[in-house]
Amino acid sequence: MPPFRPGWILLQVTRPARSLPLRRQAAPKLSSRCRNVSTTTRCAAKREVRNQDIIDEKIRVNVFDEDGKGTARRRTSDLDASPEEAEELNGRIQELEHDIQDENFSMEMTDDMVEELFTEDERSAIMGNLEQAFKESEMLPHQIHPPDTIPRQSQIYLDKLNSILDQASLESSREQVRKDAWKWYERCKTNVPNFLKMVPKAGWDVIWKTQSAGTLGDVDRSSHLRRIAQDKTSVGWELSPAEQLAQLEGLYLDGQRHQALSQWTQLRESQTEPEKALLESGIHLFALEGQPQRAHDALDDLFRYFPKSDPRTILSVISCCCNAKDLPRAWDLYQRLKGVLGSEMKMEDFDELCKSFMVMEEKDAALAVFRDMVLSLEKRQDQSMFQPMKHFNELMSLARGTHETNSVSLQSMTFLPRRFQNKIFYASWLKKLIGEGDVDAASMVIDLMYERGVKPDAKHLNGLIGAWLRDGSPRSRKDAEERGWTMIQKRIDFTKARRLDKSPNMTVMKRSVEDHDTGMHIPVAFSRPVPAATIETFCLLVQHYLRRNEFGHVRHLRDLLVDAEIPMNSFFMNHLLHAELRNRGYRAVYSRFEVMTRDIKPDFETWIILWQCMKHHLDTVRNQDAAGFPTPRDLFARMMRWFFSLRDRELAQAREDLDIEGYNDILRGLCLARDLEGVFVGMHALHRLFGVLPDERTAHMLILMIARLDIQPATKQWLAHRVTKSSRNTRNIAQTTEVLDIIRKHRASQMAELGVEISALGPEARAEENHKTLLSLVFAVISRRSGSMEEYHAAINAAAAEMEVDRFDIQETMALTAS
Repeated sequence: MPPFRPGWILLQVTRPARSLPLRRQAAPKLSSRCRNVSTTTRCAAKREVRNQDIIDEKIRVNVFDEDGKGTARRRTSDLDASPEEAEELNGRIQELEHDIQDENFSMEMTDDMVEELFTEDERSAIMGNLEQAFKESEMLPHQIHPPDTIPRQSQIYLDKLNSILDQASLESSREQVRKDAWKWYERCKTNVPNFLKMVPKAGWDVIWKTQSAGTLGDVDRSSHLRRIAQDKTSVGWELSPAEQLAQLEGLYLDGQRHQALSQWTQLRESQTEPEKALLESGIHLFALEGQPQRAHDALDDLFRYFPKSDPRTILSVISCCCNAKDLPRAWDLYQRLKGVLGSEMKMEDFDELCKSFMVMEEKDAALAVFRDMVLSLEKRQDQSMFQPMKHFNELMSLARGTHETNSVSLQSMTFLPRRFQNKIFYASWLKKLIGEGDVDAASMVIDLMYERGVKPDAKHLNGLIGAWLRDGSPRSRKDAEERGWTMIQKRIDFTKARRLDKSPNMTVMKRSVEDHDTGMHIPVAFSRPVPAATIETFCLLVQHYLRRNEFGHVRHLRDLLVDAEIPMNSFFMNHLLHAELRNRGYRAVYSRFEVMTRDIKPDFETWIILWQCMKHHLDTVRNQDAAGFPTPRDLFARMMRWFFSLRDRELAQAREDLDIEGYNDILRGLCLARDLEGVFVGMHALHRLFGVLPDERTAHMLILMIARLDIQPATKQWLAHRVTKSSRNTRNIAQTTEVLDIIRKHRASQMAELGVEISALGPEARAEENHKTLLSLVFAVISRRSGSMEEYHAAINAAAAEMEVDRFDIQETMALTAS
């Protein structure tokens, strides 16, 4: 350990925090020693006045650590002084007190004092630290150095911004650095007094560099750069040309277009030889403004003064010309771009060019660009089919009518390599023709596929079959049936051969499509090879025959689906259920539903079919046997269990499938059962789960239900009293309608007190109000029939539990309707 010196101890006492700049850490060290010694002397002099025996007492030396000058955080240091060091320090203090009394003490440290306090090695180390601190300060010129009087809270913000600027000076283009720099820059402007005046030029440069790293034309980027430029000019800094241009772009994007363009023109006229950034900015601004002539002039100036500029700047001018429907100029610029770039044209360039010409709906120009793109792929031996097929589909979208569709496709075939003339190519062609409604042309495309050796897939022929069936003419229907049954026969033959391959010694009895005893005519006369049928083929035919009420064909297709070993889907199942429904087999619908749903997941159409059966099942005149079909509450509960078992995507589809027709079918079943509590819970659940609201037919249905509550259900024995029942029913309907009008007026007055007029509501809000009004009507009838509040609350909650919607807050709806 080196010999003890008072200055050495005090140097350790006042160590600045590492977070402060190195200049502030190193510069005040020498004067700090003198101030600390002086403070110790003054304290000792005060103690001497109070106690004359202070000299005889032992001096206790306490050493502290301090975060920085002017801070209140001070900690006791682990350093301690030995008795000998304390005695030496005591002697030194007495000498200083004598110097003060003689007024010979100087607040500045002379060279003699420095030599006396420090050894030569210590002096060299201190000077080296100071030089290193100044060097590091010069290496980080972007650091913001606040005055010593800055509040500690403000210093925290500056320290954070300084650390981000350090990082940004190395990687300014990183997205997170850009966001952090802007966030802390804004916070410092808010929380640090005179912050903008503290930022050095290098600091402004780093902040600007982080925000200019975004995409050109980005609204946030332009807004940030414009605000930085405004802040910089507000404290007297001059803007660089790039900063001036960014300010112009910010003005344009903020809506001050005329001012931005006029300022650009002034800058351009003030320069004999314009700057490159100024011309690029002008091209961008005039292209956005839709002025192709001025954008083209700025482009010519750019390549005249800077011939090695990026040729892709032409793309923005081409897009501007296409938006302005200036095809000659756009095409000339495309040829100019292609001549400059040549083989360096990228797929992204062709993408942008194709889109630009498609905006003009110039299919010939877009087709030419498409051809150049395909040839470019061939030269590069690029095997990717994504880009050509993507742009071929976009070109198809431009075609208007069969003639243009065929023209685009046939021209594409002249330059598309054979590997691109695949099933995807023909599928796009077929889709467009079928969408145009030209089935004959689509059939010719199928023939062309056979001629060129491309075997159609089932989806190609299924699309054509569906188009034929929608056409509805006898010839189209015959062609559709021939193709469909031939594809089914191909599938039957395939499964038969597969069975024989697995068990060659086993006789497999498989029927053909014509193996039936019903006398049905099944056309199978298509000679060309066809793909095997899929479930979609079966669905198209079963839907066709069901519409024609040919139930024998429907049953035959059901049997063939088993032989074809194709799993049934919900679409096919629903059509089988529809067939039973049309044959008035209401109980058979539910029994078949229970059997088929063991392997098939139903969709919402399945449940609507069951609710349509419920209407016939609850007809007490035609059906007096309630066995074989669930009650409305049981069916609703089963539907809820299915709904809550769906995944997110299936839930969204189910919500989309329920329309007002299905909504009324469900409520009709509950109304026919005269289940007031069930209707109340059902309306609540369907609104909460599906967002469907009642209409006027729903209101009429509820009025009829309430009017018939005190009338005995009709049976064959009661038909003789039809006249008496009819008069009572008419009277009850009038009374119920009057009650509904009273409820509506009451709710209207309540809303008027809140300053809301029902007549001023939009359609959705009015439907919501109608929903609440009808719920209030049902709730009022329930409360009147049940007696006490406990009874009807219990009845509604019991219905909710039985219908499995008790997971919702029924009490909230009850309170809403009761108010």
